[in-house]
Amino acid sequence: MKYRSTKTLTLCIITMSIGMFILMPIAEANCPPAQISISAVKGERGSMITVTGRNFSPVCDDRGVGPRPRTPARKIQVLLNQGKNSTLLATVDADSNLGFSVAVTIPVNAALGKATLAAKAYNETTKPIVFELIDGR
Repeated sequence: MKYRSTKTLTLCIITMSIGMFILMPIAEANCPPAQISISAVKGERGSMITVTGRNFSPVCDDRGVGPRPRTPARKIQVLLNQGKNSTLLATVDADSNLGFSVAVTIPVNAALGKATLAAKAYNETTKPIVFELIDGR
């Protein structure tokens, strides 16, 4: 009888251990996404605006013990998008704080109306920010 209770107890412990492992949350990286902001939401062709970015890093690895330094992204493309057309306005590197600030000129040949600005690094693009091109006359 003692053998049976030891076997049952061992089986119960194994089952509970497996159940706890299966229900254990998977460690996920929790790095904020890269994003940009712009100094104006509308402007004329040929005008300058400032694009500011933050959280630009090619990797997100904050799992484990203590914070790990993140590497700043390089060759970040700042883009003006209108329909299917995309115009490169600047290429920048993030600083040690994973951010950047760059003055860009809105192309003189851009179409009037709605456009978006975004930044692209390592095949990831930020959420687009709406910008309206207006006639300065």
